[in-house]
Amino acid sequence: MFPIKVKTGQRVELDHFQGVKYLRREVSTGNQIFHFEGKHKGSFVDENGKQIKSVNYEIQDGMLVIKKFTKDDVGVYAEYPTVVHKTRNPDGSWSALPGLSIYYSI
Repeated sequence: MFPIKVKTGQRVELDHFQGVKYLRREVSTGNQIFHFEGKHKGSFVDENGKQIKSVNYEIQDGMLVIKKFTKDDVGVYAEYPTVVHKTRNPDGSWSALPGLSIYYSI
């Protein structure tokens, strides 16, 4: 996991995840999925399927922008569904690594 520290109120562009369809975050209130397309485009949806409406998030150039980062945004962000990078080793076995996860903190 890659840590990034930001300031309260800072504009944060999640450019590491530019071009994904969904972004998962694990925050203090639970797991949420941000939608870049479809019915919930531009919003987070919680584990119960409830859309979290907020004007603090926007899509810009295919990436999530948090206009003013708050303590409620602190957590781990990753592409959803989780991307797994597989490699075939010379001995015929396989190695696998999960995709990028970033921990944003204040």
